[in-house]
Amino acid sequence: MNKKYKFFLIFILLGILLSCGVSFAADNSSSIFDDSNYHVDDFNYGESELKDNTIDYNSSNTFDVEDDVKESHLDNNKTAIKNAQSNNGINNYYQLEDYIKDYPGRTVNLQPITYWVDNRINIFNNTIINGNGATIDGCSKDEFIYLDSHKLTINNLTITNFRTFQEAVITTSNQATHLEMNNCTFTNIKGQTNGGAILCQNNLTLRNCIFENNMAIYGSAVKSFGHYGTVIIENCTFRNNPVGTGEIVYTSEKVNRERDSILHFTGGQSIVVNKCTFSNNAGRCIHNYMNGHLTITNNNFINMNKRYTSDNSSLGSIITNYEAKVFIYHNTFKNISITAPRIGGGFIYNEDSTFEMLNNTFTNITLTQNGKGSRIAGGILWNRNASAVVQNNTFNLTTVSYNLYGAATYNNIGWLSFLYNKVILNVTAENEVGGAAVYNDNDEQLGIASRLLLGDNSFGQITISPNAIILNKTVRSKGFLELTGLEDTDTLIRTAIMTLRAPSSIVTGKKAQFIIKVTDDSTHSPINGTAIVKIDGLTLKDEHGSIIKVKVKNGTGILDYFLTGYSARKYNITAVFSKSGYNRSEAHAKMTVNRSTYRFTPFTINGTSEMVITINTTVRDFNWNPVVGNNNVAIKIMSKTILSTKVTNGTLYAKVRLPYLPAGILNVTFMFGKNNRYEFLQVYSKANISKQSVVIDIKNVTAKAGSTVTLSATLKNYLTKTNVISGKYIFKVDTVTLPLIKDNKKVYTSKQVSGGWAVWNYTIPLKTKVGDHLITVSYNGNSQSNPAKHSAWLLRVVK
Repeated sequence: MNKKYKFFLIFILLGILLSCGVSFAADNSSSIFDDSNYHVDDFNYGESELKDNTIDYNSSNTFDVEDDVKESHLDNNKTAIKNAQSNNGINNYYQLEDYIKDYPGRTVNLQPITYWVDNRINIFNNTIINGNGATIDGCSKDEFIYLDSHKLTINNLTITNFRTFQEAVITTSNQATHLEMNNCTFTNIKGQTNGGAILCQNNLTLRNCIFENNMAIYGSAVKSFGHYGTVIIENCTFRNNPVGTGEIVYTSEKVNRERDSILHFTGGQSIVVNKCTFSNNAGRCIHNYMNGHLTITNNNFINMNKRYTSDNSSLGSIITNYEAKVFIYHNTFKNISITAPRIGGGFIYNEDSTFEMLNNTFTNITLTQNGKGSRIAGGILWNRNASAVVQNNTFNLTTVSYNLYGAATYNNIGWLSFLYNKVILNVTAENEVGGAAVYNDNDEQLGIASRLLLGDNSFGQITISPNAIILNKTVRSKGFLELTGLEDTDTLIRTAIMTLRAPSSIVTGKKAQFIIKVTDDSTHSPINGTAIVKIDGLTLKDEHGSIIKVKVKNGTGILDYFLTGYSARKYNITAVFSKSGYNRSEAHAKMTVNRSTYRFTPFTINGTSEMVITINTTVRDFNWNPVVGNNNVAIKIMSKTILSTKVTNGTLYAKVRLPYLPAGILNVTFMFGKNNRYEFLQVYSKANISKQSVVIDIKNVTAKAGSTVTLSATLKNYLTKTNVISGKYIFKVDTVTLPLIKDNKKVYTSKQVSGGWAVWNYTIPLKTKVGDHLITVSYNGNSQSNPAKHSAWLLRVVK
């Protein structure tokens, strides 16, 4: 019995072992590379179990990853990690994640393969990751590394395909953290607000890195914040980053476009951006805010074409700086165009700060302002409430705008030193130029006059379109101006006093005369120059669309202008005088425009009922000018409205079908409606309506003698091809009038046309000869149609 039990137990144990082997084989069907079936964390092995005794961990803190790990089964993840270590290779992201977690502080050398991200890696020790050409693919996830309180160095690694939300692909925390990256590439990263690629607090070093096709609102490449750290960005390339294009996903909040940027800095950091290239980016390159010390040196900003929509303005499209220090030295800005409805600080906006811009070159630059009545103000720089030094720069610009106030700089309640600069400008301005190179303003609302130190600049290569009103060709200063060295006296500003006389009351369409008087405020002597006139803020133009310039000679300018199309109301008239060396001067007057009356020569309408007639004539005003705009008109014949339409800019054109009208001479009324320009007018005329001939078409009939047939014919008006609608008719056969049969009696009478048809029932007599017989239809006419008679051999009698 004991032997039997022993044998039975052995048999059971063998069965259990075999079943485990089958189960193990089933579980082991997946490769170690199958990320969907396992995760290292699921096995929860301790560090002692994961160590490989073949490695001396005390001899080196470097973990080399060079060769591929051969596929192993998942019976024990410890075996997978041991195999990875013993063969010096990490084959997937899970192994990388676990190694950094389990062996903190060691240097990791990755293989040149792609690692697909699953979870964020948290680093709490000084770490070096040598990418060796590896790629980290974010698989559209939001984070790669979170670094806390230590230094992380990453070399030669490509990071791509992330979608970030509140944090970036790599996020660092607190002031003790330092991130250094060398020869790394970030591509195809879409962020929401706080940086796309890197969100860093204080310490950051980037060298020889590439950022391409990344997008986020505040720092598509880097957002760095803090108060004590250092940021160094050297020899990096930022290209094709669509920052600030409105394509940001994941959010519907209104974005502050003034802070859109590739590099976004806030706080009291020391920042250096040196020897970098910004190329083909769609928006702002650098934004700096609050107490930072930013140095931008030896960089290339090239090949940018930025277009702003109708509800946006260009404000610092390349650099913005608020409440911080910025130093822009030895940079090249080349092949850049900006198009916007309004441009203020097209390239650089600086406010409440210390600012220096020295030895920079701006070449092949085009600024286009495409909004009517707006301006370019500070094509390159807008300096507001700040101390700015602009020195030894070359500005080679082309500008197209309605108004231009300082293609190079606009100084707004600030202090500006503009010295030793070379300005080359090609200016097209539809309206006025107030200092083609520099504008120094006086903010009357705030009561603050800007200060400008000006000297030793080159303004000799400025060309301005001939139709522009030039207030000052080079520099216009309405604030405090101090000249040093050699400078153009065009900047010394005098004041002109002017008056304007306009008609107090006038009828629309009449010629108004505006008289302008201009004298020098100091000498009271007449001044020669140029003036324009505005009505309710709109500058008067000629028939070709060009601004009307009033030549002021010996202090007097006169403009005669027809008020064609002006509505009846009160208008504000403004005259603006300009002359090089004088402040812009204005004079104002009031003018009341009254309604005019229509002038219309009536005409006779000739036609027949239901005829389509064409009306093509001109309606004029009291001064015999074509009326302006759309004006209502109605035409009636015998109190019946035949047309209700509009006279457009003097032309009355319409095709109208006349209703059914009796023939004769009829009364016609033309009525023109009252509106903001013209009084009501009613004019009388005549319509000569004639009858038209009738065409009778008899239908053929074939029948035997003794049979009853239907004789029929159509009756149409000859001119209008319309059916005859009334009138009496009779039928004849072989010239014999046919009777109607009523109660078996013959009644000789006529019938009424119905819908253009004449119909008669006829019984062919038995004695009628075989052959063709003559059918005749006689129609007696009506008020529209003439009488008619027609005969045809269309009744055929057969055997």
